[in-house]
Amino acid sequence: MHEMIRQDCLPGDSLTPKLLELVEESMLLEEPKDRKSARVLHEKFVKILGTFEQESGLSSSMLSPLPNEVDRSSTLNRSNEETLQPQSPGPAASKMGRFKDGLKRGVGQAAASIAALRNSPTTPELPPRRPVLAPIQGHGEPRSMSDPTPENAMNVPSPTISGPAFPHRHSLVVPGLGIRSPSATSSVASFESHLVPSLDNLYLSLAEAREWKMGKKAYDLTKARDSNKIISSLQAELVRREHIFLVETSIKMKAHAARVLEAFDTLAYIAKKDKNKVQLAFTSTLEEKIHGSTEISPLMKVLQECGYDQLGCFMEEKLTWLVDNILIERLVPETLPPSTSRRRPSDARPLQNHPISLIVFTDGRWGDDTDGAVGVQNAIQRLIDCVKQHNLPRTRIMIQFIQFGDDEIGKRHLKYLVDYAKSQNCDIVDTTSIDGNICSMMIGSINHKHGSEEVESPNNGLPRSFAESEGVVTNGDGLS
Repeated sequence: MHEMIRQDCLPGDSLTPKLLELVEESMLLEEPKDRKSARVLHEKFVKILGTFEQESGLSSSMLSPLPNEVDRSSTLNRSNEETLQPQSPGPAASKMGRFKDGLKRGVGQAAASIAALRNSPTTPELPPRRPVLAPIQGHGEPRSMSDPTPENAMNVPSPTISGPAFPHRHSLVVPGLGIRSPSATSSVASFESHLVPSLDNLYLSLAEAREWKMGKKAYDLTKARDSNKIISSLQAELVRREHIFLVETSIKMKAHAARVLEAFDTLAYIAKKDKNKVQLAFTSTLEEKIHGSTEISPLMKVLQECGYDQLGCFMEEKLTWLVDNILIERLVPETLPPSTSRRRPSDARPLQNHPISLIVFTDGRWGDDTDGAVGVQNAIQRLIDCVKQHNLPRTRIMIQFIQFGDDEIGKRHLKYLVDYAKSQNCDIVDTTSIDGNICSMMIGSINHKHGSEEVESPNNGLPRSFAESEGVVTNGDGLS
């Protein structure tokens, strides 16, 4: 139910997802002791509402309130002149009465709106009560490069509704909600400036994403507003994708253990918006266990306890097993590869037939192959064969290699894999450095604008706040 509500949120609605998150993280918990008290919930709600008003420029006065106490009192007095004085209702009855009154008003407004749409060839001009948003696109619809951005959103004309046809559910006009008039221009402009931007040419560092995460957990995004817009747009692209994180646990990767923790904590938090579990596996125990959870904390604990004690890497063997036993089975559920003879690890049961993102944390130092990638391309080829054999969309699977460290041999191996997939006319592989663009890490081969670090840092690789304080100059496009 919550996922359906999130999907129906209008662009720029940052309030509803936060309230849903509050309910999920503080109320809908299995253990009663983990549920927050009413006082804590009230404090968190006040923070969320305050942040929303600060970000959007809206205030609670723009919402449709129930009649105030004076209005209810006068209405009751007028009613009492014609009827006997009823017994004073208790608090519960009073609340139920207000609820029924509000429900009747909502039903009446909707009925009047539908009747007006069916009977009138043109849309009547009505005074606006809330800012107007353009109809949102369904998650399954492709996004156009010409979609309005915050800079030109006001130049897009409002759709004209005519004839008896029932309007699209996102375009339903309710009195006071769906008609734009000149008097509403200022409030609309202030709200539409917060619409989700296009991901093209946007850059977000790991440090900025971590700052955003801390602000979101504290219900205070005043220092991460730009990052919030980028990540909101990024999450819209990631919805309904499965995310599997594979961590190389060779001894040489132990030097990057702290960065691995930071990267997973941040990327998994961004990816967990979808209701599917975020999954975590290690090359040393891949065949035995794939950890899955809708919460990041249990996975972080497993990662912290991980021992980087694998003598060799054996990336070709491990990735081949993952392709044959997990990825192909999920991409094409009715097909089980003949090579599957070993027991699937727990928590690796197939989910719905969703697109998959495999994110591999590695340094790329699997050996020294001057003509290839130490056989890892063979595992990639098996996956490419599956995509072509079953005529799957290219974006159904993405493999993102995130390199830790700057070993030149590792870079050569990873670049070879990207070029190899392209040479097979199946661009499903991408690579980026852990110091690179978060957008490239999450949608590298899905969005060609972010393939193989095509989008450079607008601040010469520095966090945005530091670059601004040091006076780093960028050109008009925001690119250095």
